[in-house]
Amino acid sequence: MVGPSWRTGASRAARAARRSLRRPSSFAGLAGALQLGRARRKVTVLDTGLPRNRFAGHSHGLLGHDHKPPLDILAEARQQLARYPTIRLVSARADSISGAIDNFSILTADGESLGARRVILSYGVVDRMPDVPGFAEGWGTSIVRCPYCDGFEVAGQHWGLVWSGPQSHQSVRLFHDWTDKLTVFADGHDMTPDIRANLARRKIPVVDGRITAFAGLPGERSVMIDGAAWIVMARNPAS
Repeated sequence: MVGPSWRTGASRAARAARRSLRRPSSFAGLAGALQLGRARRKVTVLDTGLPRNRFAGHSHGLLGHDHKPPLDILAEARQQLARYPTIRLVSARADSISGAIDNFSILTADGESLGARRVILSYGVVDRMPDVPGFAEGWGTSIVRCPYCDGFEVAGQHWGLVWSGPQSHQSVRLFHDWTDKLTVFADGHDMTPDIRANLARRKIPVVDGRITAFAGLPGERSVMIDGAAWIVMARNPAS
């Protein structure tokens, strides 16, 4: 891959000098830019600096960076790329891409126009949070997506599993690697009689009704059901 450059003239020589462009990057994009930079290819990286795991206090399972704050890992990665003269880091979001191979045009949210011979998309995943009070505030701390990422730090504590369908039954079995204190929240979903019977045999309580709020008070984590009853998930003995 050769080639994004700032938009200059339309001469053949200018087009040949344009670089590849990675849009928006975070960890995956920066890793790709590193290899391009080591190959002495010209590359511009557009990065908003907002990785998916920025809500978490620490990142886990990444060898050499275990239990480091995600934004510290990102800052270190950007610092490492600074030694490569053919890599340009731009703190911006790409709003539109047009053109074709050897002649792409990228417009950033800041109004800058970039040209590139190749475009690499590595923008990862965005979590869509439900419109439930308290959910966004707890995301990445008391509300997490992956037990492998954060389960070790809260092993043995009381966990809640929000049911999303039959596939959630596998999570019930999986979570027992970390805790034997589990409550299942149906959250308005139907659960078949055989699944309910299986959970009963495992002595796992099921809370029916819709989750309408989450709360994280000092020493306490709670879930509101149907706008009325609060279910306390964890309480500090001193509170």
